[in-house]
Amino acid sequence: MPYIASQFSFDLVANESIRERILRCCEQALASGPIGHQQQSELYRNFIACNQEQSVEKANALATVRTSCALFVRAIRQWCGASPAGPYVVSTAMFGSMGNVSFKHPAWLDATTEAPRPGDYFYIASSQTSVDGHTGIFIAEVSAGVWKTAEGGGGDGTQCRFGQRQIVGSKFANDPRTLWGWFDCEQVGLPLSPSVNALRQV
Repeated sequence: MPYIASQFSFDLVANESIRERILRCCEQALASGPIGHQQQSELYRNFIACNQEQSVEKANALATVRTSCALFVRAIRQWCGASPAGPYVVSTAMFGSMGNVSFKHPAWLDATTEAPRPGDYFYIASSQTSVDGHTGIFIAEVSAGVWKTAEGGGGDGTQCRFGQRQIVGSKFANDPRTLWGWFDCEQVGLPLSPSVNALRQV
């Protein structure tokens, strides 16, 4: 039996869109502020382990992984109904943690031709082949060229929080890496929400 979270849980809501579900999950996880190994650590452990680890000890170990941006997306996906990923394997590639996506995946949208929609997860890196990539979830455009995002990484290496990013050309103003595009959250394998009748039968 996997270790089941006690401080974080998330249920599907009837007839809710995938985008609404992802945003609700982000809001629920971050409602009390940033979470991380050194900030609301038990809540962070429960959230990031997403009922996939086999013991509390393994969940604790996962909560110390230093680069958590892809783990944040992985956890949101798991809570939002993605097929169980199983226990996290250290050094799993970012795109693997994000749902086995790639630049050739049907969900990929290039930044030069598309605009993100709420729930999509963006990707920045020095180049498309570099190992300095970073990902986060687009929440909304709060003003012209300014995004509200939900992201992991930063701080002590495990912090997850809401933030704002200003777009300047093909980059964020506070980051030298290129914004290459994002993954359409409706095309990455998340299930549709159940109907009201289906929930009543549970």
